[in-house]
Amino acid sequence: MRTKLIVFLIAFNAGLAAFSVGAMDMPYHPPKPYELETLYKQANTDCPKKDWPCFENELYGFAMTYGPKAAIDTFELLKTSHAIPVTIDAHHVVHHIGHHTAMAFGSNIQAFDLCPSDYDYGCQHGFFQYALSEGGLTEAAAIKMCVDLQADASVSAKTKYECYHGLGHGVMMHEGHDLKKSLKVCDSLKSSTGQDGCWQGVFMENVDVAEEGQWQKGMFSTQDPLAPCDRVSKKHQYECFINHSGWLMKFYKNDIGRGAHACLKSPAAQVDTCIQTLGLLTTNAAWQPALLQAAYTPDFIGNAWTLCKKFPQGYVGKCALSALDNLINATLPDASLLHKAQSFCSVVATEFRSDCYKQIGQDLRYLTPDSKAARDACLFLQGDTEQRQCLSTAGS
Repeated sequence: MRTKLIVFLIAFNAGLAAFSVGAMDMPYHPPKPYELETLYKQANTDCPKKDWPCFENELYGFAMTYGPKAAIDTFELLKTSHAIPVTIDAHHVVHHIGHHTAMAFGSNIQAFDLCPSDYDYGCQHGFFQYALSEGGLTEAAAIKMCVDLQADASVSAKTKYECYHGLGHGVMMHEGHDLKKSLKVCDSLKSSTGQDGCWQGVFMENVDVAEEGQWQKGMFSTQDPLAPCDRVSKKHQYECFINHSGWLMKFYKNDIGRGAHACLKSPAAQVDTCIQTLGLLTTNAAWQPALLQAAYTPDFIGNAWTLCKKFPQGYVGKCALSALDNLINATLPDASLLHKAQSFCSVVATEFRSDCYKQIGQDLRYLTPDSKAARDACLFLQGDTEQRQCLSTAGS
């Protein structure tokens, strides 16, 4: 109730129409112009340092007035200046910025296009969560948005996939978090990309609800750490397991080593998937302190490798590649992020380094539709051998 009241007050202060008009019916209007430095100073003036609830409300107000990019860029400045705690889950925050984008600008393609790709497309995911659950957008209209985007050759495979992922989040909320009904909607999509992306969003939403202690009867289990993933149909198992890390860490009280060993009891085809989902957490700034506890240090790269070394023998390398995937999960990483990726590859055990640099090339090719841009990005790496290994998988 308190959250809804805050949202209402932000909307009122931003001069928006009453919420009795659904976001689907709201005509699109462009965000107001802004200067990023001005918003950054305003947030710091209005909020005491480290007072995250205050900053959070400020950001959502910015999103509803100046658009999601203004809010996300201000959030990034607050993070880099250490005005807010380092443990804030950025993807979760950007999900909520997506909610407020749909509230303020409508459940329409113009509003959806306002969302940047930062923080693994969290804004697009959150947009669909609100638009389908409360914003009046029909499932058919939401599906059409993603289908139209998929037909655009200038759009990266990653962006197309993330549209369907966001759709999955929204479908799950629209269907009252009924997993079977939501998966049936995803199954009806025409493309394999659409189905898989939608499944992923559905299962991520499913775990989010479970982490809050609210799940459907017969879904998760306090005895079986792998449920429901070891019980769903085979075609749905990959996306269930790749989103299962949050539940595993709840089950094992953030002991990532025990969680990884539990993965060895997954169906044979999904053992690597289960390992991978935990590997992704190792380069998540919000998760690292919880997973390392007293062993946590300011060394982000070193922390990730420390966590991977807790994995079962034969799976440490798989953890490292998953950690790298999460580290450079952006539209097209810039030089500073690639140098960070190289720093990670340089601290893993020697036997994993070649695969690490090749994985950078694979990720770059996936993140951009332009193969030349992917190959050029490999050249940000330092060292001839490292560049060659990256180029070998970046495409031609």
